[in-house]
Amino acid sequence: MLPYILAALFPLAVECVYSEHLTRSPAIAVKRRWLYLLIATLPFFVMIGIRSFGIGPDTGVYAWNFEQMINKSWENLSENTEMETGYLVFIKLLTYITDDPRVYQAICACIYFVGIYLF
Repeated sequence: MLPYILAALFPLAVECVYSEHLTRSPAIAVKRRWLYLLIATLPFFVMIGIRSFGIGPDTGVYAWNFEQMINKSWENLSENTEMETGYLVFIKLLTYITDDPRVYQAICACIYFVGIYLF
């Protein structure tokens, strides 16, 4: 539980240090906000990207689904499953990059946080 508490408090600590170095220039302030967002969410990215497959009710299921996709052909991709086709295609494409479920988990965490940064 302590890592989660520290990860939750980390953005506050970064804000305390970071707010002293703000500038009045709008262009520089926007760049610094992006940098703050990156630094403040780094612990969450690390915790999501490298967590154990036993943490959470579905993390192990996602890892198992990824491992099953490694040996499936494109023709049999959506056979005997209720998962969405887009998700299956996403997993199958990732199997060309890696066959390690931990790398898959880190890539998914990266996509998640890129979405946070962009929106």
